[in-house]
Amino acid sequence: MTGQAEAIRRVHPTVSPKQAAQMLQEDGVIILKSFLAPDVMQRFQAEVDEDIEKTSTGARMKAYKLVNDKTKHMADLIVRSEVFRYDILTHPLYHAIADELFRSDYGDHWLNAAAVLQLMPGAPAQQLHRDEEIFVASKFRSPTDPQLSLSCLVALTEFTEENGATRLIPGSHLWDSAHPAPSPDQTVPAIMQPGDAILFLGSLFHGGGENRTENVRRGLGMSLIPCQFTPYSSHMHVPRTIIETMTPLAQKLVGWRTVESHRQYPFWQGGDRRLEDVLGLASREA
Repeated sequence: MTGQAEAIRRVHPTVSPKQAAQMLQEDGVIILKSFLAPDVMQRFQAEVDEDIEKTSTGARMKAYKLVNDKTKHMADLIVRSEVFRYDILTHPLYHAIADELFRSDYGDHWLNAAAVLQLMPGAPAQQLHRDEEIFVASKFRSPTDPQLSLSCLVALTEFTEENGATRLIPGSHLWDSAHPAPSPDQTVPAIMQPGDAILFLGSLFHGGGENRTENVRRGLGMSLIPCQFTPYSSHMHVPRTIIETMTPLAQKLVGWRTVESHRQYPFWQGGDRRLEDVLGLASREA
């Protein structure tokens, strides 16, 4: 399927969350055209440019086996970027689609992780993997069980086959444990313009492509998970002065408010009260 980028369905921001969720259930992946408005993307880039230039390549921790020595992985975006806090983290369509996928089975969702990912010239192709594999529970899922995560990768530069566009295997979210291991020749590159985004299920096989150009390939990766799972990244270290400039939804996404199951059972409480009430947490109007 190499080179057949049309194998990934492309939709516009006017798509209904229900329709987008249905396509994800069928294919495991969609491309959302113009996910970020040009001005939002430009302001975000301006805020993170200096930090990403200072970021060294390679993994920070041994567990980051998918980050090679020609890739920059820069997290802590809540602290680094107002645009991320105010305009990207709470993207209405992303969360509406997540609600369609998660709410009836789990309830609320929150942020698992977010980072800028920059492939330098010569970066090798990434090993094919499923994002949900960080959770042991994924080993016990059947293809028809509720999903464990919803990932989003926004193109901050053009994504081409030559510069390492992420490669995915549509339909692989339906493979069970008896299915043969994925092969690179089954993948499709996610060709995108800046501002476009890939949305894909945590059970879908994918991996970054090889950057065979002299230019960098930059993307913004985020993932959402049901509130009943522990996020990959904590935000307890973020100064309260920053947290209190965020909306209630944004605060909940980063673990500063109580979340609820699909049966309205509270998780992440402060004793027997809602965390935000115990803290006396102020917030920005939505």
